[in-house]
Amino acid sequence: MNAVRMARSDRREVTRWAGEFAPRRSSVSEARRTARRLLPLMDFTGDLDSAVLIVSELVTNAVNQSQGEETALLVRLSVSEGALTIGVTDHSRTVPRPSHAPMDTDA
Repeated sequence: MNAVRMARSDRREVTRWAGEFAPRRSSVSEARRTARRLLPLMDFTGDLDSAVLIVSELVTNAVNQSQGEETALLVRLSVSEGALTIGVTDHSRTVPRPSHAPMDTDA
């Protein structure tokens, strides 16, 4: 996993972190623990529990989509002016398909 790094871009400070996780269920809790530990160090002052939940959900989706493939999942966190960006990328060759479950419009 890469270390947290600070960069100045257009006069604003941006903190970025990226790390790879294996496409297996245990990576979900590992990514959650990592986000909970790193986000305060990255000067994220928003709702930590919600951010960690989002990381968990995105990694879970990526693990589910990997369907046994051995390619690593890439998790990226970026904090700029208090705003958090979370990205999770799997390197699956399978094209994602929307769920056929009915959408809950009240959720």
